[in-house]
Amino acid sequence: LMHIEQNGFAISIGRFDQYAYPTFKADIDSGAVSSEFAQEILEGFFMKCMEITLGGVKISLTQTITICGADANDEDLTNELSYLLIEADRGTQMVQPSLMLRWHPKIDQGILDKWMECTWRGDASLAMINDPEYVGGLMKVGIPKEVAVQYCQAGCNETVIGGQLLGGGIARPIFLIRVLELIMNGGVMPDNNKQMGPVVPSLGNYESWEQFFDAFRETVCHFSKYVTAGIGLMDQLHVDIRPLPFASGLMSNCIERGRSLMEA
Repeated sequence: LMHIEQNGFAISIGRFDQYAYPTFKADIDSGAVSSEFAQEILEGFFMKCMEITLGGVKISLTQTITICGADANDEDLTNELSYLLIEADRGTQMVQPSLMLRWHPKIDQGILDKWMECTWRGDASLAMINDPEYVGGLMKVGIPKEVAVQYCQAGCNETVIGGQLLGGGIARPIFLIRVLELIMNGGVMPDNNKQMGPVVPSLGNYESWEQFFDAFRETVCHFSKYVTAGIGLMDQLHVDIRPLPFASGLMSNCIERGRSLMEA
């Protein structure tokens, strides 16, 4: 239903290793299933996700599973299911679902080593996000830490909190390597010689590293305004033209308020 109601892209399966862990642990402890059988079930689930296609089976719809991360006390949340999800991804070698690992300073070293090994091998769809930065950013906009630490990813880079926050589907990333290219060329894009960013010094004319970093920050902020405007426009179009009743029914307070999740 989420795929039908929305555009088919950027669906969050959420923090699977957290909400499914109590059931997994109970079955393992009771002897109802083995780790090997649990991995087989996960691989079957991964293959089921591949049945939802748009443009062919080689096109990823970015159905994202977020794993690991830290709790509100900054303690690691890695568990046995986190490992099995990586093994399932490695075993199926499919483009979806995507796996997103929430890195933080106290993360289990074993799972980090396994993640880096899989990245080196080029295994399937893996990505890593910086937990402290994401949580800190959510807290800066007024979200309490105990709620912020529950975030996960939908699609490539849309931040969601299950039942409480849905990230904008037009949240295009700012490619920082392009920002670096711009500030090395005075804000001019070498591809077309157009002034795309703020006017800044070109490479060789910076007087200090601090001036260089200031230009980088200024350019990122410049493009962030356009991304923010695009998200606001898309959200308003959903309100006016294409509301999301099913998704809204899953979000807190939408039914009580009688409003779509995109409405204030």
